[in-house]
Amino acid sequence: MGDQKDIKDIKVLPAPIPEGWVLDTKLKEDGTEVKCYLCPATEQRFYTYEDLMRYVRYAKAAKVSIYSPVS
Repeated sequence: MGDQKDIKDIKVLPAPIPEGWVLDTKLKEDGTEVKCYLCPATEQRFYTYEDLMRYVRYAKAAKVSIYSPVS
C-alpha cells in the first residue's frame, strides 16, 4: 500500500479551459513547480482556475474578448 498515490496528490483540472489558453508550468530555482493558466497571445496569466473563470465572466459581461489584455 505504500506505493499507492494518495487521492489528494492527484491534480485534475476543474473543467476545460478556454480555447487558446494553456496550462503553463514553470520550475523555480528551488525546484518548486508553479502552474498558471496562460494566454500565449497576450501573456495574461491567472494562477487559479477560479481567477481565470472570473475574468472570462467579466469579459463576456463587458463584451470584450477573453484574449484582450487586462488594463
